[in-house]
Amino acid sequence: MVFPQCVGATVPAAHTTGMRISRAARCSRLVFAPVLLVSTLLGTASLAAPAAVAGPSGPSGSWTNTFDEEFNGTAVDTTKWEPDRYGQDYGGDTPFNPGSEAAWFNTGNVSVSGGNLHLTIRDEPRTLNGKTYPYSSGVVQTAQHHLFTAGTYLEARINVPVCDGCWPAFWTAAPDVWPPEIDGFEYFDTGGSGADTKPQFNYHPPAGGQTGPTVYGDPAVDYRGSFHTYGLLWDGTQAVPYLDGVAYPSGANSDMTRLDQFLLLNLSVQGGHHPAPGSEMLVDWVRAWSPAPAPAPAPAPPTEVHGAIADHYYGTPGLAALFGPTTTPERTTPDTVGRYNHFTGGDGGSIYWTPNTGAFSVHGAIRGHWESLGWEAGPTGYPLTDERTTPDGVGRYNHFTGGDGASIYWTPATGAQLVHGAIRDRWASMGWELSSLGYPVSDEYAVPGGRRSNFAHGSLTYRFSDGAILIG
Repeated sequence: MVFPQCVGATVPAAHTTGMRISRAARCSRLVFAPVLLVSTLLGTASLAAPAAVAGPSGPSGSWTNTFDEEFNGTAVDTTKWEPDRYGQDYGGDTPFNPGSEAAWFNTGNVSVSGGNLHLTIRDEPRTLNGKTYPYSSGVVQTAQHHLFTAGTYLEARINVPVCDGCWPAFWTAAPDVWPPEIDGFEYFDTGGSGADTKPQFNYHPPAGGQTGPTVYGDPAVDYRGSFHTYGLLWDGTQAVPYLDGVAYPSGANSDMTRLDQFLLLNLSVQGGHHPAPGSEMLVDWVRAWSPAPAPAPAPAPPTEVHGAIADHYYGTPGLAALFGPTTTPERTTPDTVGRYNHFTGGDGGSIYWTPNTGAFSVHGAIRGHWESLGWEAGPTGYPLTDERTTPDGVGRYNHFTGGDGASIYWTPATGAQLVHGAIRDRWASMGWELSSLGYPVSDEYAVPGGRRSNFAHGSLTYRFSDGAILIG
């Protein structure tokens, strides 16, 4: 998928030291597309390393290597990395914070040689979007090729330069929304007066605000100008930075994101500083691990599962283990259009298939509500997605074919609720659950002259007389 061109977030005036409030570009929520579902379901398993590498130097336990880049070639491996912000060369990328940075990103400043990735600063002025940047530098990111899921441990061996105003960083961001952002390390200035000699951890949670910057490392060590191993353990409940195999648990453990993340490495320049041209951030290798799964007994053979339903059951990572064996043979739906199997697990799980939709799973409270509405014969129609997590990490949802577009959303606080048709369209245009209305708290119901759905912070009413949608 293509990383959208988004507006870079700015630094509040209160941050007079030049600390960035965000590296990530603010992006709108992506609409449903099957390719995005595949990317999310694959997670870190989508790009396993071809050869065994040493285990992580940080956390103990049993780990499976899921990503490995040793930079042993002569060019950037574009099956893993993009050497720019937007997924292709636009003749120069603006920095993440144009108001406080002095270097634009040039793909020509990203190279691989001598077993290292080189991100190089050059004396190369260029005017972009009305601002002149006196220097150029480099960035690489994995958004187009690889997303990391909660439970990942990321590690990289990096040499940060000693140079005036240099701002190196090793960090992650979500591909379609900001915040969240997890900064495994930042050095805000590695060579000027009062230079940073140690890395700083920073976290921007989904609800806004900021944890950090927090300095970490051995108080007696200057970490600039030599290689050190930086790690980031992110398990969906906390983010913990590691340095040379030592954990520094003063990271973040509140409002922790579970959204898939991509990795970025960049060398920026603070405004008003004068780094020596040729200064470089060197990266020896980058690796990622997920916890090795505990051996599990083979699931009991299903009663019957085959065809497209079997492809989905076995081909979707984790689904067969979640659903377990079937409780039914494959059956035809009452309308004779679709086929389905029910399963023992997933708090009640089913996979439904039609020629037009393909096969999708539905389970738990959402399946229970779908059943209460009449399965595929009700206002929802057939499932059009598997169950997904909402961008804020709080809720779960399935989209369906019926009702001129239908969805069932669930949260622990609201339970499962149906929203569909014109009311759903208006809610979607406002930003779904991230809008001012929040999550649905009722199904659609009749009111005099129309239909209404209630939400956590208001309501939407469809008026029969003119088709207007009223916000209440």
